[in-house]
Amino acid sequence: MRPSLPILLSLACVLAESGAFGAGKTVTDATAAEKAAAARTYTKAMTAFDKNQLEDALKGFRESYAQVQSPNSHFMIARTLARLGRNAEAYEELNGTIAEADGLGNKYEDTVHAAYAKLDEIKPRIGFLVVTLANAPKGTAVAIGDEPVDEKRLGKPVAVLPGDMAVTAAPPGKPKRSEKVHVEAGQTENVKLDLTAPEKGAPPPERVWHAHYRVELEAEVVGETLAPPYPVTRGAGAGVRAAFPVVDRGVLGNQDNFALSTGVDWIGTSTDPHFWVPFELQWNIWLTDDLSLRLEPGAAVLFGAGTRVAPSFYAGARYHIWKQLYVQGRVGIPVAAIGVSLLL
Repeated sequence: MRPSLPILLSLACVLAESGAFGAGKTVTDATAAEKAAAARTYTKAMTAFDKNQLEDALKGFRESYAQVQSPNSHFMIARTLARLGRNAEAYEELNGTIAEADGLGNKYEDTVHAAYAKLDEIKPRIGFLVVTLANAPKGTAVAIGDEPVDEKRLGKPVAVLPGDMAVTAAPPGKPKRSEKVHVEAGQTENVKLDLTAPEKGAPPPERVWHAHYRVELEAEVVGETLAPPYPVTRGAGAGVRAAFPVVDRGVLGNQDNFALSTGVDWIGTSTDPHFWVPFELQWNIWLTDDLSLRLEPGAAVLFGAGTRVAPSFYAGARYHIWKQLYVQGRVGIPVAAIGVSLLL
């Protein structure tokens, strides 16, 4: 396809215009010698274009534009890309050509019209992708396939070739997040990457039934359920316990755990005040995030009203009331208790 402007007219425009991808001088700043050099490069590229030597033509037009920023050489870059089948790139270059030519007044009106006509021609051959990020840290790099997406283009349609592609977001110092998308020609697809949400297709995270803790401290009021040796009477008092988790996951996965528990129960109202010192294996079963049951088999040593070892077994529960604080209770032998506990 020949340019919409005759070669001589294009050449004349090049001599009066601009150059390169950021390196060339603008048409208003370039000297006559620089414009003449850009025109020679442009003419050579046009010859290659007419012979369908497209890679050579593309290189030449870019070199001409790098010498003087010309909307005409910019337009020919887009035309060459389109002929090479690189329509998404051509679309972006055509929009750049239009913005550039509009900024130079009516002088490039024909180039603007030709660029709009070319846009209409290639639009049915491309699709558009709108990429947005959520909860992304500063410096997150986004790419469509292997092509990086400028931060300013996020949330705006980006021209892409039809087909399957991957959109990736790479937050600094963290693994990439990727999502595949299929774009049809003439259609616009939207991709939103939430960097705090699990990836599509990833297994759901395992529910955490209880927070990890290193020790549980308890303070409680206790009452004896197992009679001490006769003639000592049963009594009540206060107790303290500490439980140390040995495994965070039990037979039910992370819904239960095991701990070792010990402490001191002071029975002060008995006719012979005495202590119980329990040693127990604690099995905690978490029914909800706030409520758990526990079974505690073990043994307790009696001090003060004689010395003996008695079996101990409790069934109990705890309920979350504030931050790391729980209200808890247990019934069994040798005592029953109610109090509070703190998970640290």
